[in-house]
Amino acid sequence: LVFIITKPFTDTINRMNQFAKAANEGDFETEFRAAKKRTDELGVLGENIYEMGHKLEKTISELKTTNLRLQNELKEKQELEEARKKYMSDVSHELKTPIAIISGYAEGLKEGVSTDPEDIAYYCDVIIDESEKMNLMIKKLATLNQLEQGRSEVSLERFNVTEAIDGFLNTMYMVIEENGAQVYFDNSEPVYVWSDEFLFEEVLMNYFNNAIHHMNDKKIIRIQAEYYNDTTVRVTVFNSGNYIPEEEQDKIWGQFYKVDKARTREYGGSGLGLSIVKAVADTLGQQCGVMNVDDGVAFWIDLEGVQRPAEEKAENEGV
Repeated sequence: LVFIITKPFTDTINRMNQFAKAANEGDFETEFRAAKKRTDELGVLGENIYEMGHKLEKTISELKTTNLRLQNELKEKQELEEARKKYMSDVSHELKTPIAIISGYAEGLKEGVSTDPEDIAYYCDVIIDESEKMNLMIKKLATLNQLEQGRSEVSLERFNVTEAIDGFLNTMYMVIEENGAQVYFDNSEPVYVWSDEFLFEEVLMNYFNNAIHHMNDKKIIRIQAEYYNDTTVRVTVFNSGNYIPEEEQDKIWGQFYKVDKARTREYGGSGLGLSIVKAVADTLGQQCGVMNVDDGVAFWIDLEGVQRPAEEKAENEGV
């Protein structure tokens, strides 16, 4: 008689115990239900324990999510601090040489190392040249910072990229002549894109300067703007020259990275040009890259293309 009377109570307690044990091990899927629907204190206690378990699961889930977010924020903060330290170290290193040159030549002028007007003019030219290099580097750093911080205004418009390249090459006529470069570009067909023309010209300027300063004795630069697929236009700037080692190709997009440091220093490069290209591509939501090709290196950037005319598409597909 005692067994029959106590069994519903012990069954309910055993179920509560099973649920509590499973919850203690992190399993909140075990469902608590009394063997028989109870409305007394024991039944209410069981239901409350069941509800408390699920609320505890929700709280643990929220705590884990918050903890993961805090860990990621801490990691980002540490990475940002490391990047800041590297940035300051790189800037200090890059400024050290021109400052030392300016200081040395200025002291030479002050102490009257030479009274020859040509020597004095040469000293002044060196000081001006190094000052201009520092000024250019600071401007590039400002541009890069604006792009990376998302503070650069982007204005997407439809324009003829062929016409933009043609205009750029006309402005670079003197540079091309001075360096004896042979520049090839087919401007016979218009190619339209949706992009920011100012940012595109920034990319073109950096790619072209890079090509001018790294071409070999053949001195060939070839620019192409063509449909990569139906929705993408790829602009490529090729220069004849030495290949970039594969292990270096991912690194060249970093700030102040230089494959040939001596040569970069010779023409006054800051190692920021390709970093700006990468930042522009990221801002536009596009891709950029580099590849070794026959007799040289080709840098490229993708732009959102305007749909190709149907007749052109059919012709390319051999219809």
